[in-house]
Amino acid sequence: MLSGKSNLETRAVQQLGILLWMDGNTAEAISYMESALKNERASRGNYKSLQNRLAVCSCYIDAGRMELAYQTASDILQDCRFFQFNEFVPQCFILMSVASSDERESAALADSAYYWANFYYQWPALFKANQLLIVEYNKSGAYNEALKKYRQGLTLLSNIQPKAGFRWYSEGLTLSLPEFFNEFINLLIRTRQADEAMIIADQYNTLLQHHTLQLNSAIFKNSDQLQIDRYIRLKEHLSILKRDWISLVSSTQRTTAVVDTQAIKKSFTLSFDSLLTFQTELASQNQNLFRFYFQNFTSPEKIKESMSDKESCISYYYTDDALYSWYSDRDSVLIHQAPFNSSVFAKQLAELYQTLEARESISTISHQLYQELIGPWKLKLAVKKRLKIVPFEKLYLLPFALLQNENDEFLGFQNTLSVHPSLSLAVLETPTEREIVATVPKRVYAFAKPLSPLIQSDLSYTPLLATSLGRYVAEPLIYLDSRATENKLKNSASAMDFLLLGSEIVFDSEYAPNTRILLTKDDLDDGKLSIGELIAMNELPKDVCLTNAQTQDPLKCSGLAVQLFSSLFHYQGTESLLFPLTSGDSFGSSLLLKRYFRALAEGDGAALALQKAQKYTYEVINPHPAAWAPFVTSSMAH
Repeated sequence: MLSGKSNLETRAVQQLGILLWMDGNTAEAISYMESALKNERASRGNYKSLQNRLAVCSCYIDAGRMELAYQTASDILQDCRFFQFNEFVPQCFILMSVASSDERESAALADSAYYWANFYYQWPALFKANQLLIVEYNKSGAYNEALKKYRQGLTLLSNIQPKAGFRWYSEGLTLSLPEFFNEFINLLIRTRQADEAMIIADQYNTLLQHHTLQLNSAIFKNSDQLQIDRYIRLKEHLSILKRDWISLVSSTQRTTAVVDTQAIKKSFTLSFDSLLTFQTELASQNQNLFRFYFQNFTSPEKIKESMSDKESCISYYYTDDALYSWYSDRDSVLIHQAPFNSSVFAKQLAELYQTLEARESISTISHQLYQELIGPWKLKLAVKKRLKIVPFEKLYLLPFALLQNENDEFLGFQNTLSVHPSLSLAVLETPTEREIVATVPKRVYAFAKPLSPLIQSDLSYTPLLATSLGRYVAEPLIYLDSRATENKLKNSASAMDFLLLGSEIVFDSEYAPNTRILLTKDDLDDGKLSIGELIAMNELPKDVCLTNAQTQDPLKCSGLAVQLFSSLFHYQGTESLLFPLTSGDSFGSSLLLKRYFRALAEGDGAALALQKAQKYTYEVINPHPAAWAPFVTSSMAH
């Protein structure tokens, strides 16, 4: 099929093979993939070639050619070790485990796959290996161990960004998330744990909703016919999954009616048909839609009183189902609280949208929006100047929550819908970047970090899941306190002295040349501090420089600057490394930052820096300047 063709043509043939594989045409897919591989045979150690060989190996398994798949995976494993492509080692063990005809060998290979996937932070491979171990536990009747692995799999999913069809075709992995969730729920039902089964079903529902949004977004951005055909097939597949899920929920026996399954089903159905338009008849169709948002407040009467200014509450709602998608998989305690009767409010909301002609202006609403809800914790959304209300699939940053007592002392994060009093929040429309502008009188929190399984559950420091997509976790990238000084550390979570305002942080690396984060002086009249722009990247720069935005001179960095860099970037999929220093600039400089990140990015220094960073990460709850001195000294030595 190919003879002496260019690399570009070879890759095109390989990609065509993958698309055929996605369509279920395995035999023809193998033909194309093998043809592409023959043209690459001279470069066994080529990264792309190894990826392609893994993909064709998975095709062999799908076609039932287990012996050939086993031998191919074994050969790839040898090449991976010889050429030091360690990231493919877990996939090799997985494929060998699936293809092996010996049950004992299969279990041992699955165990090896799990070990190496965990070692190299390969989340999709770790999830797949986790599934293989679940199969082994189920075979032996060790259901409790299987449930532990299922729960661990849920955590791993937070690190995986689903690709088309819930499959990682280009990496030789076929991860079936529907299979994972269905088997997990069935095992919970079998072991009479119906409450947890319902919670897992809710999470599965949200995952499918988000994937549907991704598919719709892809169609709007790409008019290529092949992509459209692929979208249609995947949407049909999701429709089948939706039907199976609804059937599963209906069959789940519950002792108390704490979740309105009918409302969930209706909202789930809406997500397929009305992603970007608001339906005014929603109030009569699904009156429980908004209870997830408002049930944390005191009473319907209080909320109704606060809605006297009809212009004010438009900022809370983007589309009919987006609000539900946003909040439906919050902490189970929230979902299982007593339902809030919102029929009056829902009707009022529909009238509000009609009044403001929201259907015509939903993406460009520019009213001055202020709203205060009375409850245990007040919520105030204020928008300065102009706010774009964006379609849900473009909304990358989701709301967060924190708690303070009457003395304004920080108590920790709460996975509910309560937000800091007097919070000003605007979400900007950006299809490819995650940005947030937030203004708070005393503290500023900005969140945009992939979730890691290493995150602990201590409410006083470690944040909880605060997104409906399961992709980001609420963790402060920046902590600003207008009352803090360079020589004063507050005894609270991630308390650091604030970075000099009016400074521009420039990331100059091969991954993101000239990427900038601008910290500006804005609204200082009330002691407010404003973050101008935050861009969260997923790669670790090899070189970082910090310059003053006005003078362009190198700028010394305080402890917060180091924390900012460490939180924005993570090393090989691990938890973002908090790198807190003592207050002041005595230890901080651009040179230290460069050395720190080089230590993470190169050789033996990476392991050392990682080890020390993890050691001190969880001491940030009660920081003490003396605790950081050994780390600073050691880091500068690199």
